[in-house]
Amino acid sequence: MTKTVLKLKLVSLTPVHIGAAQEKHLAKGVDYLAKDGTILFLDESKILEKLKVHEYCNDLSNRKLQTTLEQRGIEQFVKQAVPIAGEIGTDIKIHVKDTLTLNPYIPGTSLKGAIRSILFHSAKKKEHRKEQETFGWIQEDGFRYLQVGDSHFEASTYINTKTFNLMKRGHEFDGGWKGSNQTNPDFSPKEFTFPYECIGIHQMSDVRIVMNSAGYQEATKRKDYRGNPLVKEVNTLSQVLASKKNLFQIIQKFTDQYLRAEIDFFTRYSNQQTDTIIAELTSLKKKNSQAPVIRVGQGSGFHSITGNHHFPTDHSINGINNWGKGQLNGRDSAKSRKLAFERINDEYVFYPMGFVQLIDPEVHQEYYASLQSQIKQKKDEIIALEAKAEEQRKAEQEKIRVEAEEAKKPKMTLLSQLNNRKAILIDAIVTRKDGNNVLATPQVETMLETTISVRYPAGFPIGSTIQIKAKYS
Repeated sequence: MTKTVLKLKLVSLTPVHIGAAQEKHLAKGVDYLAKDGTILFLDESKILEKLKVHEYCNDLSNRKLQTTLEQRGIEQFVKQAVPIAGEIGTDIKIHVKDTLTLNPYIPGTSLKGAIRSILFHSAKKKEHRKEQETFGWIQEDGFRYLQVGDSHFEASTYINTKTFNLMKRGHEFDGGWKGSNQTNPDFSPKEFTFPYECIGIHQMSDVRIVMNSAGYQEATKRKDYRGNPLVKEVNTLSQVLASKKNLFQIIQKFTDQYLRAEIDFFTRYSNQQTDTIIAELTSLKKKNSQAPVIRVGQGSGFHSITGNHHFPTDHSINGINNWGKGQLNGRDSAKSRKLAFERINDEYVFYPMGFVQLIDPEVHQEYYASLQSQIKQKKDEIIALEAKAEEQRKAEQEKIRVEAEEAKKPKMTLLSQLNNRKAILIDAIVTRKDGNNVLATPQVETMLETTISVRYPAGFPIGSTIQIKAKYS
């Protein structure tokens, strides 16, 4: 038996975030500003064209950069504007990117780790408590014979998140949303929100999985593999490596069970928003029946990994320990879920993060064709929205330019605005220089033929607008 090479498509069904290093997160007030439900990503080179370095540094340290840029017309300093729902309360967590293309990708290690967790649930015996008891120690772990490549995507987007959390009410638990100080029963797009850069919904990439069953079977004949339970008992991993059908079925079985438990969780701890969350989970369950769905990255959490093997079908809790963690019958069981949200047609829509789908174009032909059509439609909608946003941006820039030009023009003052008690500022146009004085025509009604003399040895360019204090008597 030779290697089995799967050339699959990986499709994001909900927003996917795989974190990069913390120092790469975008800092609010430095890398971006938030205004009117939009993230404004700043172009530092353009800022330094208008501000001196010490002015820029002072504004950053005093947190006055947004005020300064707004006074000068903020649009000229923005390289990208992205709408986002809710309050942007923290730094934006950046998705891991390819160092050459700067495009987002899902590392093969993340996908392989998710597959490993699923196979652990499938292969473990009841008495097993650790992975090593199922897969063997590192020198005998057969997962070295499963290779998963990175999946590269064209672009990323940004989305806000909030934590659904259980709160105790007497002897029962209710569903709510984490706030700054406490969990609240009602959802609010403000307080305790966390923005993420992510791979958006319905993005598609290639993924290559190599299943070297022959290599694994050969290796298990060696003496140092005798301690692996998978060699002694039914060799689950060998069976999986030998057939993509087996791999797909195991993933689908686990994910179906997992989604059922999550639907039960939100049904049991319901609030005003859980119907939309349940609808999304039900949709994912249906898609999993058509092609295997798996969960990776941010949001996958306790119940998607090997820590949950004690309660694979029950995600509820009946207690909280001294550290505030949820427990079921004395064992850890997560009491919170981080959900992405966006506003569509004045309604908030919620997504459990990190769900991707493995599609074999040969096996899932009809579903793949349908999904391609949906993705194309979604891409066309995004292109149209981006074009509209660009038109609005250009219109806003033109408006700012026109206003700036108008601001340069002298303003006419009505004669009735002048009185003999208090001087006011009026515009005047410089006509010529006269020694240490300049002669200017005041822009006052009925006085456009009048010339006044203002002492200013340095002079002004002819035709420039100056402001002088004047009163009429």
